[in-house]
Amino acid sequence: MSGNVDSNTVGSYTLTYNVIDTSGNTAVAITRTANVVDTLGIDSVEDNYLKIYPIPTLNFLRVKQNTIIKNVQLYNIIGQIIYKTITNNKEIRINTSELKSGVYLVRISGGK
Repeated sequence: MSGNVDSNTVGSYTLTYNVIDTSGNTAVAITRTANVVDTLGIDSVEDNYLKIYPIPTLNFLRVKQNTIIKNVQLYNIIGQIIYKTITNNKEIRINTSELKSGVYLVRISGGK
């Protein structure tokens, strides 16, 4: 084979394959082109975060993220909505002082 491919450099590379058998017979040379292209990906990565604290909570539960929170819903373990609010902030405080001790689910929806 003649020719080289630099997989770190975008471009077209020509490779030629020459085959000779053990008796010295040669085959027709085959030429191929290898194209190295940019990898698929994204230009930047956003550092998204979501914080829900303190857990366990007594009086207030805070929900905080770096993008706008539009809706927050709090469900009990059997799926009943026990709290919901519409907001347009990056942080919200939910009064949990009258909730019974237990497991609750939080649904948060928002945008940028």
